[in-house]
Amino acid sequence: QSFKQDDRCTYNARDVAIKKASLMNIPVVIGSATPVIESYNNFKLSDQYFTLKKRAQTSKFPTITLVDMRGLSKKNDEKMVWPFTTSTLKKIEMALEKKEQVLVFINRLGYSNYLQCGACGHQFHCPNCSTNLKYFKKRNELHCQTCEFKVPRPEMCPECMNLNLIPKGFGTERAHELLAQFFPNKKVERFDRDEIKTFTHLDETLNKFHNKEIDILVGTQMLSKGHNFENVNLVVVLGIDSQLNFPDFRSNERVYQTLTQVGGRAGRFGADAEVLILTLAPENKIFSYIKEHSFDGFYHDEISMRKIC
Repeated sequence: QSFKQDDRCTYNARDVAIKKASLMNIPVVIGSATPVIESYNNFKLSDQYFTLKKRAQTSKFPTITLVDMRGLSKKNDEKMVWPFTTSTLKKIEMALEKKEQVLVFINRLGYSNYLQCGACGHQFHCPNCSTNLKYFKKRNELHCQTCEFKVPRPEMCPECMNLNLIPKGFGTERAHELLAQFFPNKKVERFDRDEIKTFTHLDETLNKFHNKEIDILVGTQMLSKGHNFENVNLVVVLGIDSQLNFPDFRSNERVYQTLTQVGGRAGRFGADAEVLILTLAPENKIFSYIKEHSFDGFYHDEISMRKIC
């Protein structure tokens, strides 16, 4: 996805590079821990496809643990920590006690997915796209992620004048706020494009994390892209169900890629590591392939569906 340009002149940088190399007779090396289904299907039977069966040096793959979130909302002790669970926070605490650092991955920006009136149920929609406006607490504004429309957060409901506007859902901003409350003596930072706006700020944040000046880093896909963190042996994944339910035939593929990439940040220097995935659908077959680190198994299951479609 990061190679695709979706606005203005749309193109896929991978495809453009391959075409240019073909015109200039230049060999191309395509490397990925999670190749797209099309590339894998094109190369898997050729003598130009090479696999790496294990991680570098002595590091092992992290243990994948599914945290079943079903029914937890009915328990008082779990309500207080939503969207986390008490067991998840306990594991974060244990990792911090061992002087380790923790990554918390959420593929959503902002404080909440939308605002809703607590009296009449009114939701705030983008006038251009008819989608829900996402709430950003730090900027105190509602923002459309599609067309960039933004407006200050209203003080009251325009339909019934009620002052009780409830934030629904969660994003990196809300998770960051909650973790800062639970671990007041630890340094918690955000790592997303809403917080990191320049390459200088990006480098500063990464350097601080490598120097162990940050204990918990909360972020989006920016966290998963090739970082080599020495002191991270616990990764927590939130909100992955929304990606699984996205109406796109590539949704399973993208979830597999996302979980493999972000999970790969844990245990890179040989220590026992764990990835906690909080989900309401632990029986989904894709999680079995994630737990077994089996791209081949996922591919064969996915390609059969692609051929039918």
